[in-house]
Amino acid sequence: MEVGICIPNTFLTLPVENIVVDSRSNQIVVTLEKTKTSKQFQQSLVLRHRGLAKIVAKALTRLPLKGPIWRFPPRVFRESFTLLVNHFHLQEHAFSLYSLRRGGATHTYACS
Repeated sequence: MEVGICIPNTFLTLPVENIVVDSRSNQIVVTLEKTKTSKQFQQSLVLRHRGLAKIVAKALTRLPLKGPIWRFPPRVFRESFTLLVNHFHLQEHAFSLYSLRRGGATHTYACS
């Protein structure tokens, strides 16, 4: 499977300290700085999902308190993505990193 080369830079460089989980409300707040659509202002993404809040809270306990959540080169991210697709036998769906970005945007638009 060919994995697309488009990796959202914001994701790879997102500081750990920009992710806050409120376990009581099952809310995750992600602060995005200098995004493509708003270079002057911070934007925030708020997610409310009990299961996802638990997963993110657990993941945060395994990361350093500061710095980017992904500390490896983009090549390693692409390779990891491919390994996960193969592990879960999802090759037939031809997922790429770009398809996830595009699919997420389409889903958000359709829901709101």
